[in-house]
Amino acid sequence: MKKITRTIRGYTFDWYSDRELLEMFPEADIPSVFVERQEEYDQRVQIIKKLLEKVEKEPSCNIPAYEALIEKFHIRNLLETERDISRLKRLISLTKGNPRESRVHEDFEERKSCAKNFPIYELARSQIDLKSSGKNFVGLCPFHMEKTPSFYLYTETNSFYCFGCQTGGDVITLTMHLYSIRFTDAVAMLQ
Repeated sequence: MKKITRTIRGYTFDWYSDRELLEMFPEADIPSVFVERQEEYDQRVQIIKKLLEKVEKEPSCNIPAYEALIEKFHIRNLLETERDISRLKRLISLTKGNPRESRVHEDFEERKSCAKNFPIYELARSQIDLKSSGKNFVGLCPFHMEKTPSFYLYTETNSFYCFGCQTGGDVITLTMHLYSIRFTDAVAMLQ
């Protein structure tokens, strides 16, 4: 679980995603809370309707003042309840899970793993003039102008690093830099 810390008004606290909260509290009965909040929302709507009807029927009342009171004491609560309902719907969808989304994610993870295993030397040799240096390869960095080679390919870890511009990473990162493409396109290219 990735821990995120936030600081607000000088106080530091842990910040968890909805999915992490559901994992920490699997006993949470979200559907019943959703039903309660939906009923509360419907009741608030009925109260507001009745108050507005009452205001419109009274010929002597100050309509803008009553509308301001209704907004201050009822509409704000209604909007808060609406936000709660929206969040509960999101939580319910997380508990149910989307099987298609899960398969797509697993498939992408599999493709990403396959792309990371693509030999970095095979990718780089078409773009960079490389010379053997023990188990590794060295060449001029394709990301900046230089006269002395400072770009190293490490075949054992399938990674690269340039000591001139301090750029490094794996085969996917190198593909993104060499071809100026996005991460997903780089993964697809390395299949």
